Amino acid sequence: MTASDAAPSVSRRGRPHLGPRTVVTAALWPGLERLVDGTRGPLDRSPFLADLLSWHVGRADLIRHHELALPLPTDCTDALAAHSAGATRHCTVRVHPDVAHELERGASEYGMPRAVYIADAIAESLGVSRAHATVKEEGLPLAM
Repeated sequence: MTASDAAPSVSRRGRPHLGPRTVVTAALWPGLERLVDGTRGPLDRSPFLADLLSWHVGRADLIRHHELALPLPTDCTDALAAHSAGATRHCTVRVHPDVAHELERGASEYGMPRAVYIADAIAESLGVSRAHATVKEEGLPLAM
């Protein structure tokens, strides 16, 4: 018996390598978190959100779960609940570096913290309009 005969065969089980990924954080308010969890079905949260964010920035080629047909909710009043209705949870999402770059650019453009911008992008992708105005949209009164 040779060493090659005794060596176990290589198993191809497990997840395939997805290539480079960047970890971003989304500040999910409780209503949005419930909406995400109710919509994602059996898929884990991070891959579901990564696909939503890829779609949001226009990179449909990076979506990994094409079999998902998102039934967008028709009543999103729960997701529009005030941010103060409960503790905001920070959820990590592993996205392609190009998606992370576009999210950073969007957050800078709107003058928002990246985690808040990402949560708004998730909400918008699920059919919920942005729940609060950005700093640029609000405007500040001039001192007299």
